[in-house]
Amino acid sequence: MKIRLSYENFWFRNVTFYLLLLSLFLYNEYADRKQDKTPEYIFIELLLILTAIYGAVLFSNVILVRKFLLEKKYFTFFKYFALFWVCYIIVQVQFTQNFGEYISLFNEILGTLFMLFVGTGIYFINLWVLQNVFRTHKKLLNSQAELTFLKQQLNPHFLLNAMNNLYGDALAEPQTVAEKILKLSGLLRYQIEATKKEYVCLTEEIDFVQKYIGYHQYKSHNLKVTEYSEGDFEDFFILPLVFMTLIENAIKFSSECEQPYVDIHWKFMEDHLIFTIENNCLAEGSFLESTGLGLENLRRRLVVSFVKHKITIDKNVIGVFKLELQLWKLNINA
Repeated sequence: MKIRLSYENFWFRNVTFYLLLLSLFLYNEYADRKQDKTPEYIFIELLLILTAIYGAVLFSNVILVRKFLLEKKYFTFFKYFALFWVCYIIVQVQFTQNFGEYISLFNEILGTLFMLFVGTGIYFINLWVLQNVFRTHKKLLNSQAELTFLKQQLNPHFLLNAMNNLYGDALAEPQTVAEKILKLSGLLRYQIEATKKEYVCLTEEIDFVQKYIGYHQYKSHNLKVTEYSEGDFEDFFILPLVFMTLIENAIKFSSECEQPYVDIHWKFMEDHLIFTIENNCLAEGSFLESTGLGLENLRRRLVVSFVKHKITIDKNVIGVFKLELQLWKLNINA
């Protein structure tokens, strides 16, 4: 992991590359010291070579590889690649005819450019390997999340509590038991199916949250939940059960208060979602300590899924916990 983070660091990667390049250049000058070269000539030679290399690196990696090759625009990639070689031949012929005295330096620069474009394949392979490593890591984490969700939702303790509640309802309000069983089975079914998918429809996820809250309000009649949404959520997809940890913690710790409440606000702007949840609790410190692991797991899941996000916790009011989760660039297809 440390190696990967070092590689992703822009300055570390570029400084290392150019230090290596400079070392090779100086070694070449030392090995070729029989040639009579002035310091000014060496400086200009080094400047021209580094400038040519940097320009070629940008053109090759940023334009050719990232914008065309990685986006599977193969025709455009080979078109520009062929255009480069046409320009290469034309410039070489013209330079040889008009600036024969500098032909040695010019050949060094062109030789370096040639090696860089040959190295495009190596760069592409490197990106492919890194992407596959991330993809494998993502699948592993999703599998772990699926297993965790299944254990949490299908463990005997959860089902025992649910059945006990239904048993009590059967004695007190038997006419409502059938509806509550349907609601409970619907919640379990959605969680099982959702954990098998990479993304779920945002409207379905919100609908599940509402049903989940409704189920807990059946169990605790004094639980007050206020929910407000604004914006259009249609046709957008999100990680499954991404809000569950926040919802569960809010309901769990607010239930310890005499008058429990949970306020939820959904705000959607283009591809930007702001989810805000607030609840009361007995002790802010213990609440934060208890929810720390869940929040860390949520962060890790968002990071490995390449979801741009921001989590903000408001601790200004004692006995009140408020959290804001912002998500950017939501998928428009599953």
